[in-house]
Amino acid sequence: MAIFMANVENVGYRINTQTKYIQIPENDLLQVLPNFKRNEKGELEEESHLGFTVHPKEIKNRLDSRHFDPRILKTINVLKNYPHVRLGDISHPPIKGKAPRTYVESGIPVITIENIVKRNEFYFLNLTGVRYITKEAHEKAKETKIKEGDILLVITGATIGKVTVVPKYLKEGNICGDILKVTLREEISPYYVAAFLSSKYGQIQVFKHICGSTNMHLDPEGIKSIIITIHPNQEKIGRKLEQIGDTLERINGLLCELKMSDFVWNIKNTSFEA
Repeated sequence: MAIFMANVENVGYRINTQTKYIQIPENDLLQVLPNFKRNEKGELEEESHLGFTVHPKEIKNRLDSRHFDPRILKTINVLKNYPHVRLGDISHPPIKGKAPRTYVESGIPVITIENIVKRNEFYFLNLTGVRYITKEAHEKAKETKIKEGDILLVITGATIGKVTVVPKYLKEGNICGDILKVTLREEISPYYVAAFLSSKYGQIQVFKHICGSTNMHLDPEGIKSIIITIHPNQEKIGRKLEQIGDTLERINGLLCELKMSDFVWNIKNTSFEA
């Protein structure tokens, strides 16, 4: 017997800044109930995210409706028609960050969610304001040491799915527990893979592997099945994104050198008389 599921995004109300409920016209429940009744009668002809069925044999370790959303499955089936690879087939097993949150003034940089910033449609690493841990703590968390070319993927919180690449100017570093490290083992540009994961085709697959409701997190094992389509110019795209990242880092470095103290004028003895 198939299980009826639906992914409701609007329920006719929203919460405003005063935590009061305000009625809105969007209400998916008005469509879910009729779909449920049609399904009971065997009359549900077209499945959508507001009404679909899952066979028990398809359920392994996931029972949440998000994982079986027809919109995601449709996208994946379309991607399979193009040259593609699975993330797990071109990478080593993903590793969750273990760097402690006991920060010091200087030492080994720790990449956190705040260091992954968006520029237009892509994410890059911004080391401005980066935090540090001791060398000893870095060695204890040796599994999550990062190097040039590692892909960093945010796996918790409201910004799940942010993804970037460790650039060559970061000689040594580690990652916090909110980030997953993916190291490629095939000759494919990590910048291209990160860009694809940031695209709508990558993000909809990331959405499929989000677990939890109040404490949402990304399933590290699940992301191995994410499909990466291979663009004919993937190497060229990767090189351009790498160059952009290098340029942004140089800009950030110059901004750090240009402190506001340089703009403080001594006006004690200045006369403003004409």
